[in-house]
Amino acid sequence: LPLLHASKKFFPQYIAELKGYAKSAGINFFEFWTISLEDELDWIEHCTSVITNRGRIIAHNEDFDRGTENSLCLLKKTIGDLTIFELFYYNTLGGNSASINSHGVIQLVNTLKQTDRQIGVPKNIIGRWMSESRDPKADFQKLKKIKRSSGYNFIYVKNNFGIINIECTAKKQLLSVPTLPYVPTNHYVTKLKKYERYKGVSSYERYAFAKKHTKKNMDIKNAMNLMNDSTLGFDESVMNENTIGKMVFDLEKNDMYVWLLREATK
Repeated sequence: LPLLHASKKFFPQYIAELKGYAKSAGINFFEFWTISLEDELDWIEHCTSVITNRGRIIAHNEDFDRGTENSLCLLKKTIGDLTIFELFYYNTLGGNSASINSHGVIQLVNTLKQTDRQIGVPKNIIGRWMSESRDPKADFQKLKKIKRSSGYNFIYVKNNFGIINIECTAKKQLLSVPTLPYVPTNHYVTKLKKYERYKGVSSYERYAFAKKHTKKNMDIKNAMNLMNDSTLGFDESVMNENTIGKMVFDLEKNDMYVWLLREATK
């Protein structure tokens, strides 16, 4: 409930949207709100992203618990004059995986674990808001003024500004322009690493492997092969036992490729 009250203050339109979902589905809104927070109250490491070819090839593996593959779908939604095409979790507002909006902005979202948690706006609400961005640099300035409960790693790619990386904790945020090729997983790589609370192994193993095998120039087939790689086993591979979806963008040809575990042969 404290997270709900904080979200209403900054983003009442998203709470209204969630209430509409709950009403239409005939379920209790407060239960649905809790489910929409996903791992806000706990933590699950997930996702590997790769950006190469001068930011023209962007790939993202969506990892979560096995069994959640039936909660992930491919969604095209239009609200007002904005359209978003994304990997979408049914029980959320979206904006917490991989997407492209009709402003031409690609958003990739990777989980981070930080030490400075507080009562504020949950990261999934922030993710939805940022997925609608026309100008992530400008919205980063607005982000600084929002009291947040936790933080994601956001990566933005657009033809006219290239790539932007935003790492967040609950109380801090840092915008950088990374050197390409760039590989984010689930741990901090900027000076915000002093807020790191991640004690696992998988994120570092995936990071090291993907960074080693991501070349400055790759074709779409090579990028897909990297995202399909499982040579490090069930836990540490880029494609691991928790990989439930993938999205790959080829900005040279304006193509996008999607794979879902629930429809693994397609």
